[in-house]
Amino acid sequence: MQRSRSHKAGTALIGALSCAAIFAGCDSGDDFENLQRPASPIELTAAVTNEKVKLGPSKVNTYECADPALGSICGAGLANVTIANLSDTDVVLNLDGPTAANTAPTLAPATNGSFKLVLEEGDYEVTAGPESRAKSATLVVGPERSSAQNTLLLP
Repeated sequence: MQRSRSHKAGTALIGALSCAAIFAGCDSGDDFENLQRPASPIELTAAVTNEKVKLGPSKVNTYECADPALGSICGAGLANVTIANLSDTDVVLNLDGPTAANTAPTLAPATNGSFKLVLEEGDYEVTAGPESRAKSATLVVGPERSSAQNTLLLP
């Protein structure tokens, strides 16, 4: 009987020391600051016809960014680009500007697709690739958009 009592005491001591070790390891002592959430991505659309590249919107910045209520939807940052190839030839949408050339996958005639890219502030020339006769478009990107840290209903 004495033996089981000491066995229980030893088990309790080991359990208490284990808990103490676990709780001691929970705080590393370093201050941790949460990083801001990136800005919400903007949506751009491109329609490529036999004549030209139509881009919407063609300006992602300018005076809208001066309004704090609109600050999170304009300017440099992540962009989702949806492309519709309405031409008779294969299209490779290319955005050439301040960032390295961003090229979408090749789209066959009468198809659509999408890709993501990070836009920096500046002017971009948007072309439809070497096989296309479509006239290029211009995209103007303004200052970086603000964080989406406190924006509700985001995924």
